[in-house]
Amino acid sequence: MADFITSIGFMKKLLSTKQVVFFTVAMCLATCRTTSAQSVVFAKEPQWKFWLAFENANGQRDTVFIVFDSTATEQPDSLLGEYKVTPDTTKFQVFFANGIGSDSTKVFAVPPKQLGYNNYIFAINDSNSMKIFWDTSLLKLGLNGYEMGSFYFKSIYLDQIGIDYFFLNTVDSIKLFPFMIQGQYASHFPILGDFPLFKKPNSINHFRSSAISVYPNPSNNAIYVRSISGFNKVELVSVADGKPVYEFSNLELTYTDLLIDLSSIKRGVYIIKIYNKKNDRYYYEKFIKN
Repeated sequence: MADFITSIGFMKKLLSTKQVVFFTVAMCLATCRTTSAQSVVFAKEPQWKFWLAFENANGQRDTVFIVFDSTATEQPDSLLGEYKVTPDTTKFQVFFANGIGSDSTKVFAVPPKQLGYNNYIFAINDSNSMKIFWDTSLLKLGLNGYEMGSFYFKSIYLDQIGIDYFFLNTVDSIKLFPFMIQGQYASHFPILGDFPLFKKPNSINHFRSSAISVYPNPSNNAIYVRSISGFNKVELVSVADGKPVYEFSNLELTYTDLLIDLSSIKRGVYIIKIYNKKNDRYYYEKFIKN
């Protein structure tokens, strides 16, 4: 220890204050990147960041991050923590991209866009049961004129137990239990995560009420959506839990009329989101199913 302190003192005599600071930061970044694939260095704090933590049956944990930032690109963005890592094959590890390979990352960094993104999460040394947890409050925060949609993920296990999509917006964890396929214990991975964004309505990007009509409102069996400007997507979202209960989408064709059957939708208050691709605009309307 004494030799280490003496060496530091000698270095300070040789280097200026700025050089010492630069050398210390460089050494820290190099150490963080080489000691463990589980470490994530964010040289630039992202505009919005969400984490998913995984714990296997042996109590081992690992975390991945979903990052939205206007500076993100299609290539790995090291300043946002999205740099290539080589997973440690002796440990429980989770990561994005093609599994064990040169493009595996602990961070999925993307720029904000209208419909959001999805990506697969892979793992090594996982076990037959798994817990996933996250901070639900992060999903209630907006980002530069965007609102977070209903984050969800799906997997082979969820399909086996009859769940098409598991939404993250209302709870903060899920337990995945052991399951078998053709008499063999199966892995819970890969897990597909979907991370949507929606533009918030304002004076620039929402239709005037005279451009669209939704009727009858309230209704208990069906509603008509009619638009002078046309639309490419219509979504019905529950106000109670933020979950979508109906979606019609075709970004290649523009429609002016749509009939929505409400027979399978519960009574309650909903928001209708109507999107026009050409104008890149949303129209929001409150609707009551009685």
